[in-house]
This record gives sequence, structure tokens and C-alpha cells, in this order.
Amino acid sequence: MKLQLIIYKKSGGKANIIFKSTDTEFRIDGMLNRLRLVAELEQLRLAINANGGKASWFELEDSKGMFWMLECRCLNGIVGLDLWRQGDDEGAFTDFSWNGSTREFDKAIRYLTTSCEEAEH
Repeated sequence: MKLQLIIYKKSGGKANIIFKSTDTEFRIDGMLNRLRLVAELEQLRLAINANGGKASWFELEDSKGMFWMLECRCLNGIVGLDLWRQGDDEGAFTDFSWNGSTREFDKAIRYLTTSCEEAEH
């Protein structure tokens, strides 16, 4: 299944990020710390390619104080991403979920890293 992670740089160090798969899309507007997320995902990509990445969690925050957790896991050549947020009293809600090959994950993170580097220059 295809995966795309797209970041649009905004003013004030903010960004919009889109998580997109073949059949679903989720967007966070005004995300903070975009470069840290890209760097951490690039490190995870390298670890997975070296058979060392198993599970990681990344906290995402937007400019309105909303928080999400991005969970990444790899098992037997399959990468899973789940983006979830805490609800009021009803537990966690999954806003985006994707499972696919390490190759597709590698391709998506390479594109994300390259596009982010180009936006900084």
C-alpha cells in the first residue's frame, strides 16, 4: 500500500503535514518541530534498513496545543504507522493508520527528507 508524508513549511517554524495512503488522508495544520520529526523518521528509516528498527513513538504537537502520538513499528519486513490522539474520557482515537513494506516506508521517508531539505534552502 502506498504511503506519502508531505510537509509544507509555514512561517514561524510551523508546518502542515499530510499523512496519505492509498485509501485515506489526514492533515495536521500548524505542526511544531517539523525538523525534529523528519530527523527522527530518517534515523528510524536507517535503523529499519539495517534490521535494527523495531518500534518507535514520536509526539507531534500543533500550534493550538493539540497532541498526537505517531507509532512506528517494523516486524518481518512490514512497517506499521499509527497516528493517534487522546480523547477526553473515551480513550485514544486513531486518525491515520498504514501498513506496508519496508521498501514503501523507505521511499516515503526519503521523499519527506529530500523535500524538507529543499524547503530549507
